Formats: sequence, C-alpha cells, structure tokens
Amino acid sequence: MSNYAKLYARLCGAIDEVLDELGTIPEAQHAREKLQAAILDAEAQYLDAAEEKMPAGDA
Repeated sequence: MSNYAKLYARLCGAIDEVLDELGTIPEAQHAREKLQAAILDAEAQYLDAAEEKMPAGDA
C-alpha cells in the first residue's frame, strides 16, 4: 500500500518550488494563482480528512 502522506508531501514540495519560479515570470501570474489556489484547497481537504480520522479525544 502506498504512503499517501509521503507522496502528498513530495508533490506539494515540488509544486511550491515551481510556484516560486512562476512568481518571477509576469506572464505566468494567472497560472501561478490557479496552481496556488489548487494546492491550498488540496491542503485544506487533506487536513480535514486527517482530522476526521482522529479519535474525538485527540483534537
């Protein structure tokens, strides 16, 4: 079985690096904003899912 948390972390790290590079290209601002919004949404969903898996007393 795959370790999805590790895969997610690797993917987010790569996206973060690309976002920094895209920030230096004025013509890529729209693409950067869309990618930034997608990664923030994915992070929120990931954290929500992890929170749902936690026993009630651990929150």
